[in-house]
Amino acid sequence: MFELHGGGTARRSSIGLVLLAAVGLALAVGSAALTLATGGPERRVFTAIAGGITVLTLFGVAVFALRRDSRSRFGRLLIVAGCGWFLTTFSASDTGVLYSLGRVANWLTEPLLIYLFLSYPSGRLTRRSERIVVRLAVGVVLTLFLPTAFLVEHYPTPSPWVTCGDQCPTNAFAVGGSDAGFVDAVLRPIRDTIAVGLYVATVVLLVTRMRRGTQHLRRALVPVLGAAGLRFSATVAYLIARRAGADDAALAPFGSLVLLTVPIAAIGFLVGLLSWRLYSARVLERMIAGLREPTDPARLRQQMADALEDPSLELYYSGPGGRGCWRDADGRPVDLGAERGAGRCVVDIADGSESGAAIVCDGALRDQQQLVESVGSWVLAALERQRLATALKASLQDIEASRQRLATAAAGERHRIERNLHDGAQQQLVTLRVKLELASEAIARDPAIGREALDEIGSDVGEIIEHVRSLASGIYPPLLADAGLEEALRAAALRASVPVSVGARGLGRYPLEVESAVYFCCLEALQNAAKHAPGATVVSVEIADDGELRFEVRDDGPGFSPDGSKDGAGLTNMRDRLAALGGTLTIESSLGAGTIIRGEVPTHLPSSAG
Repeated sequence: MFELHGGGTARRSSIGLVLLAAVGLALAVGSAALTLATGGPERRVFTAIAGGITVLTLFGVAVFALRRDSRSRFGRLLIVAGCGWFLTTFSASDTGVLYSLGRVANWLTEPLLIYLFLSYPSGRLTRRSERIVVRLAVGVVLTLFLPTAFLVEHYPTPSPWVTCGDQCPTNAFAVGGSDAGFVDAVLRPIRDTIAVGLYVATVVLLVTRMRRGTQHLRRALVPVLGAAGLRFSATVAYLIARRAGADDAALAPFGSLVLLTVPIAAIGFLVGLLSWRLYSARVLERMIAGLREPTDPARLRQQMADALEDPSLELYYSGPGGRGCWRDADGRPVDLGAERGAGRCVVDIADGSESGAAIVCDGALRDQQQLVESVGSWVLAALERQRLATALKASLQDIEASRQRLATAAAGERHRIERNLHDGAQQQLVTLRVKLELASEAIARDPAIGREALDEIGSDVGEIIEHVRSLASGIYPPLLADAGLEEALRAAALRASVPVSVGARGLGRYPLEVESAVYFCCLEALQNAAKHAPGATVVSVEIADDGELRFEVRDDGPGFSPDGSKDGAGLTNMRDRLAALGGTLTIESSLGAGTIIRGEVPTHLPSSAG
């Protein structure tokens, strides 16, 4: 979901913004120059300055918006508006075609301005009422304004955009040779009345958005609402005064205010965008602070709501059915489609797995792409922290249980050795002592009988030595200590009750704990094969060093179903041996396909392992 832009893309974007700023500056200078060069004497300098400032501010705010987010729809709309207001400069021309084109551009920019006000800051209309107002504005221009360009010989004057006074050029688009009387008597009053209604509706919708929006959205909308109110009030006042027959002197203040309200509106947009930027910085600061402590889902939602200043924010999680089946923190199902239909901002956060989360917040955030991406990254980091904390806790519990099992096994092994020594070697040594005493008495009576007794004792001593050697090999085989894993495993294979092949690759010498863990795990696997795979004809042992010490014991026995069986003491001991060294054990088996036991362990132990 989240995109990372490389350095090349960033450089291209910077070059594009510089070119855009240059174009805006050129159009602003061209607008002022055209008015000064061809405009009439009335208010020419003021109109030239106002026109140049209007184009420059619209392009400047567009560059700011696009620099903050190269995908800003509102920034692109400001570029269109800047080009549109440059065309209105042609109203100051003394050439009929340019003059007529500028007057038509004046009509077309009004619906665009309404769109800008209602779509701020995202560049999209989020409510049905807003779309209706914009469509009505476009419809009025297309049906009540543009057709008159072909019906009248002269456009209505005075006008805020013209400097020609009573000496304006004739309409170059007029089809007839004289003004149509019904245009001035019928169409103009109707369209002016509808325009006033649309202006009022726009202001009312902005006020409604402020009342329904979050605290920050209300702050960001204040300068925009002020600019819209000033612009539309000045325009309505100008229309009413002109309709009432006021002279040029009385209309001049209203006309000047109409010209200045567009750059004022652009500055209002800039102030609002700066407010959004400061708001984004505060949000990121609060979110970073919120990552310092672990949190549960309810607290995570509250932290996000506080950071975004949006009490209505909700955080949902994918349910048992995977992505698309969303539930709240209490497990209740939710419908994200309904949230989108209500104009809310819905952010689906993916981490590359089937699990995920969704943020539902104020609709004003829908096109704050960078902020939304940062919020999504923060949520992923928080969820990952929760997952890691849970996994760490479970791992610590597993390690503690493993240590307890190892301690229990060690105690049991000590008891077994004590029992074997007591029941085996100790008893044999006691018997040997008794036989030595009897042999001594026999030698005193009959040397021949004494020698036979000593020979018998020699055989007993050999048995005792073999018994002690066997017992010692169960602790740490001498061959393993002397020759390493490969030789020790080959020797164990020779003693196995089934044919065993041993393959080794890249082996060296390793710490005692590593070699003994791998050796006894392989030995346990061979014993399991002999005990639980009676039909096995061959068992293979493969061991290799590829950065980690890996082993595999495979048999062709009847196999078993891992899902239907639990680990016995042998497999549990194997897992514990490897886990104590940071290793793992896996088992693959199925009925009729034999069994494979694989294990791996780091070849270098941490300094604390010893």
